[in-house]
Amino acid sequence: MDALIATRFSDAKQVGNTSTSVQLAACKTYCERMEYKVVGTKSWEAESAGASNVKRIAELLEFCKTYSGKAQILMVFKLDRFMRDSGSHFYLKNELLKMGISLRSATETAVDDTPTGKLLEAVLAGIAEFDNSIKKERVTLAMERLLEQGIWPWKAPTGYKNKLTVHGKAGICEIDTACAEDIKRIFVKFATGNYSQSELRMEFNKKRVTDFKGRPIKLSKMKISRLLNNKFYMGLLEVGSWGKEYPGKHQPLISESVFNQCRQILSTSLLKGLRHLTANEDFPLRDRLYCDRCGNRMTAAWCTGRNNKKYAKYYCRNHDCTSLLKSVDKGIMESEFYSFLKTVRPTETAIEKFKQRVLSRYQIRLSEFETESSRLRKQLDRLETDKQRVIDMGKKQILEDEDTKQELAKVKAEINAVKLQLNECHDQGFQVEYLLEFAGNFLRNMHVIWNEVDTSGKIKIQRLIFPKGMSYKFPGFVETKLSPIFAYIKGDYVIRGRSAS
Repeated sequence: MDALIATRFSDAKQVGNTSTSVQLAACKTYCERMEYKVVGTKSWEAESAGASNVKRIAELLEFCKTYSGKAQILMVFKLDRFMRDSGSHFYLKNELLKMGISLRSATETAVDDTPTGKLLEAVLAGIAEFDNSIKKERVTLAMERLLEQGIWPWKAPTGYKNKLTVHGKAGICEIDTACAEDIKRIFVKFATGNYSQSELRMEFNKKRVTDFKGRPIKLSKMKISRLLNNKFYMGLLEVGSWGKEYPGKHQPLISESVFNQCRQILSTSLLKGLRHLTANEDFPLRDRLYCDRCGNRMTAAWCTGRNNKKYAKYYCRNHDCTSLLKSVDKGIMESEFYSFLKTVRPTETAIEKFKQRVLSRYQIRLSEFETESSRLRKQLDRLETDKQRVIDMGKKQILEDEDTKQELAKVKAEINAVKLQLNECHDQGFQVEYLLEFAGNFLRNMHVIWNEVDTSGKIKIQRLIFPKGMSYKFPGFVETKLSPIFAYIKGDYVIRGRSAS
């Protein structure tokens, strides 16, 4: 009879013990003793029997299919080398029989097509499944023990690197200094509500960030979403499939308040306008630009002139527009807008008045912040006590497991809601004077800043000052309606029946 030999080992530590070479030699020896002629061999190295089971069975069957009608025996070292559950084992055996191939073991020679052999085969398959299940359970318990110790047992998230102890065991993850600041910047910028995931992803990828091994890091849409939802960065170890989380011993990359702010933005439509931000690298003014004569939207494009020379133009696309001029060079229009921004910026007097009004109002609100913060902290302490009480009741089996999970989820949701309110109180590290100085600098130099930032930044400034868009009259910009906050700063806006001045 003709035979095929298939070997597999799942760990490089098996070399010299039951490695593929040892298995192959044993299978060949048995084939010689049984007078089987070996017509083909196949080895699978460093593969776990619990991983990619479907793929492995498919590959083995594909290998046997090429010898269908040529071989009658598939020889393996042990039956559990390929299957660690009885269902998969008998599925493979049936598929092989359809090809006219019988499964045999070089070390379990009593397994054959006799009633006793079939019984032994079923027992061995069941034992292999039981053994694999026990191993899985032990591995899961070992991972859970590490998590309880604050150690992440899997691959560290981007921005961190795995660290082994002196004994070669999983240790506390360390910050990857090569890329950690770039990852942190994503959270901090997203928490402001001024950047979309798409913008941050493009900005990150443009920088060509690498990890500690020099490997490039690319962020996809899905990856940046997972990153912003990963509690690991604020110091918690969360295992979603287990429905559990543990305090980690690693150094957090961001604060809990920044993470919660990101979560709040992700769960609401705060970035709805930013998601539809249309940024053309060559024509930043095209975003919301209108022709003053006909009121239609203007556009921009690279036009081809004589000798195939390219010209960047903004133009009115309304053929019925009565304006004598319908296009203007990109450089001219953007220079005119630069000058226009200088004329609409607030005066120094208006800026100082605005700062004084904000400071005065802030002093009043500060006492309210402190009172509200104190109330929320007391509420948070009560909720933390409730959380521990539920955990203790679960451990003492006073509550059923399902009831414990539901109660914990409810308390955690309340805790997160209170933490978000605490974050909004701005009672920690809120330096209003610094923020006002920053705002004043922007207001004084917004034309310069607009000129220096990238296209995305230009559009944000334009939308901040002119939310309804800008009108162009060939030449120059006409006075466009300012945003309420900007008009208020200039002293031209009435609030609650009183002039801002």
